[in-house]
Amino acid sequence: MHLGLAQARQALVRWNRRRSRPQSQDVLERWERVWHGVFYGSLGLGLILALLDGPGLGRSALLVTLTGALAAWYTAMIVLQPCGEMSRGRIAFFFFGEAVLLGTLAWLDASFLVMSFAIFVQLFAFIPPTWATAGVITITLILFTRDAAQDGQFLWENEGALLGAIFSVIFTIISIFFFAAITRQSQERKRLIDELMATRAALAEQERQAGIVEERQRLAREIHDTLAQGFTSIVMHLEAAEPHIPAEAAALRRHIEQARATARESLNDARRLVWALRPVQLEQGGSLADALARVARRWSEDTGIAAHITVDGTPVPLPTDVEVTLFRITQEALANVRKHARASRVDITLSYLGDEILLDVQDDGVGFDRLTVSDASGSVDGGFGLTGMRERLRMLGGSLMIESAPGEGTSITVALPVTTCTEPVTERADALVPSRA
Repeated sequence: MHLGLAQARQALVRWNRRRSRPQSQDVLERWERVWHGVFYGSLGLGLILALLDGPGLGRSALLVTLTGALAAWYTAMIVLQPCGEMSRGRIAFFFFGEAVLLGTLAWLDASFLVMSFAIFVQLFAFIPPTWATAGVITITLILFTRDAAQDGQFLWENEGALLGAIFSVIFTIISIFFFAAITRQSQERKRLIDELMATRAALAEQERQAGIVEERQRLAREIHDTLAQGFTSIVMHLEAAEPHIPAEAAALRRHIEQARATARESLNDARRLVWALRPVQLEQGGSLADALARVARRWSEDTGIAAHITVDGTPVPLPTDVEVTLFRITQEALANVRKHARASRVDITLSYLGDEILLDVQDDGVGFDRLTVSDASGSVDGGFGLTGMRERLRMLGGSLMIESAPGEGTSITVALPVTTCTEPVTERADALVPSRA
């Protein structure tokens, strides 16, 4: 059952890949087998016409041998080698060998001149139009000069042959440049289709990655705001109840201590999950400033609002929870600007001040009256997701300051002590729990 499902999924993946693969091809690539058929067919027709004249056993054997040699030469040099991978030297070598073999055949019997059209196609396919035109003109003049010579005249003395040569050359030139234009158009369309398919694939991948990032952030936020907060409250209540336990209730005290240890352990597990679900941008290499720059650049592209990031001081390594907190506060601040500020510019400043790290997000938007915006608890400046920011910072010993006024934009400043930020991550698993020692 599981094997069948796996095979079905693999088949679906292969089918989607075939669908996403560019279907456009050059005109010559689509007609490649036709041109091969024209060459072999005209070569075989020339041999049949030559043998029908009854050239004799020795001459017939020579014609068959040369015809087989030309067919083998074409197969080895053209059929077995993709057109797009042939070098100029190989093409020149092919035409030289073909000219020797076909010229000998045409000299032995004029029936092989039926291959002239196939040669015209090869010239057009393998060399630039200007050189192809010169080659076609040369071959055409040779053919009509030969016809005139059979009547004992030069080409310019035979009006019929001369007019035929002129019209053939004109028609051939027009045809070559016409098909060259079609080929260029086909190649341009192929390029555009390939770019479109690549863009579609890139957009699909971006949407997938965006979905992954959004889900990871949602899970981390839910874990942090529910499980972590719940375990913190349990530990605090147990610590508050401990002084009220009678001295003779040793068993009760032991159970309280076990419950508190279990809650702390579960709290550590919840925090580790939050750290494991850190934003993808922080996993892409570089520093926190690099991650903030990527977010600001993407946000600016999406909103059309200019965003600039500045780093002051010497960056220091930060624990994961601190990086995630600063990163998500920046995201929340940018989201607030997008929703409410109607700003034209946002400046993000990350400052390393030795004993403190500051993050400042300032916009030039409409601002707001701090006295008219409050959260559910009634605290000033509580709206627009600021309560969540304060809660995250409180757990890390940091602070949040809001400066805003109608028409003067808004500035959000985050401060974190370096002593908090530089502690090893593994030693801060219980930082959410205030100690009563």
